[in-house]
Amino acid sequence: MIISTKKGTPKEELEKIVDKFEKQGLDVTLITGKDYNVFGLVGDTTKIDERDVLANPWIDNVTRVSAPYKRANRLFHPADSVIDCGGVKIGSKEKIAVMAGPCSIEGEEQALRIADHFARNPKDNPLLVTILALFNQFREIFRINYLRWLSRHKGVPFPSDTELIGILRMNNAYALGELKQTSARWDNRRVFRILGLLREYDAKSKGMNAGGAPDGELLRELLLKIFLQ
Repeated sequence: MIISTKKGTPKEELEKIVDKFEKQGLDVTLITGKDYNVFGLVGDTTKIDERDVLANPWIDNVTRVSAPYKRANRLFHPADSVIDCGGVKIGSKEKIAVMAGPCSIEGEEQALRIADHFARNPKDNPLLVTILALFNQFREIFRINYLRWLSRHKGVPFPSDTELIGILRMNNAYALGELKQTSARWDNRRVFRILGLLREYDAKSKGMNAGGAPDGELLRELLLKIFLQ
């Protein structure tokens, strides 16, 4: 629901309006312009009687909105969204930003730089969690390659993207596209050996046969072995 107030509505009256709707369990977004004030209400607005709202002398108009994604909807958020990502602004009229996912990591030097970053920030990047993420990624690569092998050698139709999303239990078609591209570059014999390495270092991350090596060193060692496969 969108509610606009009359020009010159005092700040105290705006605060009263916000307070009234928040007490009804609604999220209220106030958009203030030079000559207008607009309230965006998110939540169960079916219990709100438009006539009661319009009874307020400072209210100019009430509009019910059925469009989805209200917090991003231009009706609620007329200004362009600009995200500041570490000093790099993304969105609106800023320069186009290109971001790459983990599948784009193809070089040993790049991987080791990431390992060094993880080692400097162990609380944010626990080794056990990192190994689990790598294991899940290579496991899915193995599964896609196996389905390709069945298609080439056994005549089993390769699943469509919709079917693959279900098989892999994914919910992101873009991530699936990256995974398919990556799997084409990794032979399953190599992937199988890497999965074995990840199991080994999963045990080491839990203190088994680690020789007292810190997590950062274990991660660097693991990545070097992966690239040597």
